[in-house]
Parts: sequence; C-alpha cells; structure tokens
Amino acid sequence: MRIVCEQRDMPGLPLPNEVSMIVSDELPERQGVTGAFVLAFQGEALLLTQLKRRGWDIPGGHIEPGETPAETMRRECYEETGAVLDASGLLGYQRIRLHGTKPDGYPYPHPDSYLVFYWATIARLEEVQENDEVQGRGLFAPREASDIPWIKANTGMYEEALAMARKSVEAAR
Repeated sequence: MRIVCEQRDMPGLPLPNEVSMIVSDELPERQGVTGAFVLAFQGEALLLTQLKRRGWDIPGGHIEPGETPAETMRRECYEETGAVLDASGLLGYQRIRLHGTKPDGYPYPHPDSYLVFYWATIARLEEVQENDEVQGRGLFAPREASDIPWIKANTGMYEEALAMARKSVEAAR
C-alpha cells in the first residue's frame, strides 16, 4: 500500500474531510466500497468516456446490489464506452474520510468510504450508445491524457495504471 496523493477539505464533500489516493493490490473493506472505475488502455492510448455533465472522465460508477467491484468496473466501462476489456487488475482505491458526525442524508458509509480503481487492456471496442449520461468515448495518447482534469489530479494513479497495462501486454507476447 502506497499513498500517492492526499488532500484535505475537498469541495463537494461534507467538511472536514480527508481524501487519499492509494496504490494497493488489496481491496479495502468491502462494506465501505461504493464505486469502481477503470483506467483502460488500447496500446498507450487511455480510453475515456465523454459525460454530458462532467466532460471527459474515466469510466466507472456505483456498485449495484450483488456485484463485486470488478464486475461493476467491467459493466460500467462497457455501458459508458462500448469497450470489452481483456486483462485487468486492481490498481488501488480512494479513501474518503469524513471527520465529524455523519451529516443528515449522507448516503455513503461513514466515516470511511472507498472508490476502487482498476487498470485494464481493451479486447475490442463496440458501438457506444449515447444516453442521458454518456455522449461518446475517446482514446487519448499519453500527452493528450495529461490535459484531462482527472489525470492532472491523479497523475500517480495514471502512471501506475499505464505501467501495469504495458507489463500485461509484454507478458502476453
């Protein structure tokens, strides 16, 4: 386990808070995991979804009842990008820790909740269906990906994911 980024009092979350991005090969406590995301690659190119409300972002979302985080990651990636994933592995997680009492109406576990991140390679790209949430998808070379807000804020996770995807491709040769 290695912390690659720590921030305090992140906007959009109840205050005070502490958000840590952690590279790890072990899942956090399952009852606290609320979502799963993937940094998926075709060669060196990162696959992103174009969301109508947030713009370019990594694919992922909330865990449905009965799903594992890995199943969520694959389902969400397909729904948001049309990508069928090949090799994948756990990259790490984001721990969201709220200091203080649980706010009224706060829907997530308290004081800690987790978003899980995976790396993956793409087996094939199928048609992506535009819907209320998704506008389209794109593949971004490393230089282009570095301009995406999520990548700028989480460069350490992106670099780890790209390295793991490269190793997977090399091992498959």
